[in-house]
Amino acid sequence: METKGEGWLIFAAIALGVAGIMRIFDSIWAFRVHNVVLPEGTLGDNIRNYAWLWLIVGILLILCAFAVAQRSQFARWVGIVAGAVFYAGAHFMTGDPLLIGAAVACGLFWGLLYAATDDLVAPIASHVVWDVLVMFVAPLV
Repeated sequence: METKGEGWLIFAAIALGVAGIMRIFDSIWAFRVHNVVLPEGTLGDNIRNYAWLWLIVGILLILCAFAVAQRSQFARWVGIVAGAVFYAGAHFMTGDPLLIGAAVACGLFWGLLYAATDDLVAPIASHVVWDVLVMFVAPLV
């Protein structure tokens, strides 16, 4: 008998594992190239810095995939924090510290809201309200 959310847990574990493997392949590629000149960015213009970052992220994603597959409570909390960090990362290119900080806070809030309700309706509704507020009522950027 399938417990509630079993299919989603399997999907999440597989998605995390595949994403981790892809990041490791990205890092292998980045370690092998030598003639790539990057614009000055957060980690500098050396592609090896990014290769190390993707290697570490890839390994962490694979470890999280195993934790999710085992229904670890630790994985649930790591998922909430990682989700908030990745959500903030999606806003990083704006360069607006207020927006990035708000993304971290909102990501944590929505993750905790899902953990408390075990349903996506409340986080989605909250996200829609937030989007309307920051895009139309009181824009942050």
